[in-house]
Amino acid sequence: MLDFVVLVRNLVLAAALAWLGLEFAPEQDDNSEAARQDSVVTALLAR
Repeated sequence: MLDFVVLVRNLVLAAALAWLGLEFAPEQDDNSEAARQDSVVTALLAR
């Protein structure tokens, strides 16, 4: 029973943190900046 309570608590915390992350995430208005960031990530992963 305690395992179920811990599971529910973890799911609630995960949902709350995901909502906060979406709520306070910066807006992506500039597409050229996003494209630049994608190139940097691709370059770093290609090493």
